[in-house]
Amino acid sequence: MGAGRRASRVGHRLGRDPRPRRLGVGRAPADGTGSLAAFVRQRHGHHRAPGRERGARRAEEAGARARSHGGTARRLTNLARSRREIEAARLLAEGDFAAQAVSRAYYAAFYAAELALGSLEESRSKHSGVIAAFGKLVVREGGLDEPIGRILRSLFEQRNAVDYGEADPSREDAELSIRDAQRFVDAVESWLTAHG
Repeated sequence: MGAGRRASRVGHRLGRDPRPRRLGVGRAPADGTGSLAAFVRQRHGHHRAPGRERGARRAEEAGARARSHGGTARRLTNLARSRREIEAARLLAEGDFAAQAVSRAYYAAFYAAELALGSLEESRSKHSGVIAAFGKLVVREGGLDEPIGRILRSLFEQRNAVDYGEADPSREDAELSIRDAQRFVDAVESWLTAHG
């Protein structure tokens, strides 16, 4: 290493040089094999697909997992999960834990929405993505009633307000959220039966 580079690195460590020099980053390997990223993929034997391809691959893999686990059995398991969340929300509301009850009510609806999307071999990684896809694919294109579709977004907004300290719900607020979640889960179950 030349004296100039050594001095630059030492200077950086001493706080004199605001920009450390990075050696070889962004340069193609000397043997002409292409970019550094291609070299690393070749050397380590893995390939990372670009963003959209990676997302499509994940969705395809999730659909394959759902199919391999048996559609009907998995639906019952996920609906059971939604129903357990509703039961947990009820217990929390009875114990004067209204904020936590609102959160559990949302998750009951969220799991049912994920289940409906899974039946269409769709999945999303973020809550906002699940809500948007549910509105488009299950409500608008799938024929579920719009008021039912609005429940999911409403519960999401309530949960966010509670979780981030913007609201302090009463027991009555929690009970209303639980009733909405129950309506949502029942409607999704009916939709799944009809679209089997």
